[in-house]
Amino acid sequence: MVRWLVESETVHREDKELYEYAVYSLFLTVTPIVLILIIGSLLGKTIQGLIIIFPFMFIRKFSGGIHAKKLRTCLLSSCVVLFLVVWLVDKLNNNIFLSISVFSAAFSLICFSPIDSENRRLSVDERKEYKITTISMTTIFVAIYGVLLYAEFRIYAICIAEGIILTAMLQIPCIVVNYGECVEKKKDQKKMLILSFRVKVIEFVGDLDILKIIIETHRMREEEWGIRAIKNF
Repeated sequence: MVRWLVESETVHREDKELYEYAVYSLFLTVTPIVLILIIGSLLGKTIQGLIIIFPFMFIRKFSGGIHAKKLRTCLLSSCVVLFLVVWLVDKLNNNIFLSISVFSAAFSLICFSPIDSENRRLSVDERKEYKITTISMTTIFVAIYGVLLYAEFRIYAICIAEGIILTAMLQIPCIVVNYGECVEKKKDQKKMLILSFRVKVIEFVGDLDILKIIIETHRMREEEWGIRAIKNF
């Protein structure tokens, strides 16, 4: 679509990446709603599905998380995941374990968000803005969960909980990858530090050798001058 717009000169070529990201963002926004309506209708849980998808969409837009590289993989995985969370609504018990899971997910979202997308890297200012928005959204939905729990709307509270937990779970692969990259980066920095130290040592030893040569040369000259002085005497 964007390629056609560029070729028809409706969109400037230098704005191609911006429009591609806009189309991609629109796809990510519309697809979950369409899928949840279809899955919810099939399972007879349309309202529950919509309640699940709201915290997921609002928080995930700013928190970020894993995205499939291929459209087919994205659609298939989204169908499976959304089917499972809608199906689980009336299977879960609204107990202390669920509440702990919600607060753990919220804590994870607040700590690790935002996570950059491969399609678009965030600037420093954008990261700050997305961080604040993620914290605000997460806090609001956790509060809604608490109110629904207190009002004994068990099913709706579970729906909100699932939306929050799902958002945090989809960040885990990215967190693991980022941690691995940080570890590798630290290893590389350590190797560079060791290499730099070795170079300095070699340079220092080389300087010592030069100094020894100078001292030895000076000593030999002094001995030579001493021998000459004795002969002259």
